[in-house]
Amino acid sequence: MKKIYAIAALAASICLPAAAQEINTLYVAGAQGQIVNFEQLGNWDIVHPVEVPLKDGKFTIECEGLTAIGVSTKKAMTTEQDGWDIWSENRIGPSQTLTASNLGLPIPVKGPGKGELKGPDILTPWMGDYVIEITADLKTMTVTTTTPEPEITYYLYFDGNWNNFAVEKWAFEKELGTDNVYWLDCTDENKIGPTDNLNIMRDSNWNNWWTSPVRPINLQGQTMSWVYKLTQNPEGQSIPAGTSYTGTIKIVVPQEIGAGSKLEVTFYPDFMDHDSSSVKEIELDDSSESEYFNLQGVRVNSVQPGSLYIKKNGSKVSKIIVK
Repeated sequence: MKKIYAIAALAASICLPAAAQEINTLYVAGAQGQIVNFEQLGNWDIVHPVEVPLKDGKFTIECEGLTAIGVSTKKAMTTEQDGWDIWSENRIGPSQTLTASNLGLPIPVKGPGKGELKGPDILTPWMGDYVIEITADLKTMTVTTTTPEPEITYYLYFDGNWNNFAVEKWAFEKELGTDNVYWLDCTDENKIGPTDNLNIMRDSNWNNWWTSPVRPINLQGQTMSWVYKLTQNPEGQSIPAGTSYTGTIKIVVPQEIGAGSKLEVTFYPDFMDHDSSSVKEIELDDSSESEYFNLQGVRVNSVQPGSLYIKKNGSKVSKIIVK
């Protein structure tokens, strides 16, 4: 009879959720170059993750240059699919998106589990140095940072620049006098060729982004509503083979960022006049004759077709493309 009870007790312990079992170590993996507890991460190396022991009733994860990490209660033995399944099903993360407003506050932990119970990766609102503290019972986590919130920047990402995060030439410029209107000029030197994927990304991480729900996208000046974190891409290419795009892109950012938010995007077939934050007044004598400067503010004597310049005519300053 004792043997039956012992077997029943063992079976019950196996069926307990991971959070109810005694967890003494958490495992951290993420993008290469990030520092976790003074160790540099390999590129999502789930076989050799950084081990974080339970200490003083909590798990403390100190990160440098953090944008995204995964935290699991088990490490994988292989990088094959079965290894990723084990890592993913034992992953824990915040039950809500990390934002500036919930930094420093306890956030319920989601996971481990399968399907809807599965914990997400930890995505920070901006790149920086963070401390993540997770309670021993895996119920809550608190995320703090010593890195001040940077000025928000929106970037265009596509198949040709996935490996070049935060490339300045693909950064949108804020329209002067507005909080949510941005512009990007795509010149002959900075044009978009055929591509499957196009995304508008807030800052330089995967916490907030939008993409078109249809393909190909409209390149003729029709305003489109792009979907926040679209879970399933449509079929086809965003910009088809044999096509490229030059012109001005305008985006209007929603006031509330999150699930269900829509980004208004317009790809104009021509270059549009716009007063953006990159254009600064250049102190010169007032004159009716037009003068031209490169984007660094250096005066040029001759302009090249297809290039972007700052034009000054008297007291009026504008950004133009020379055709």
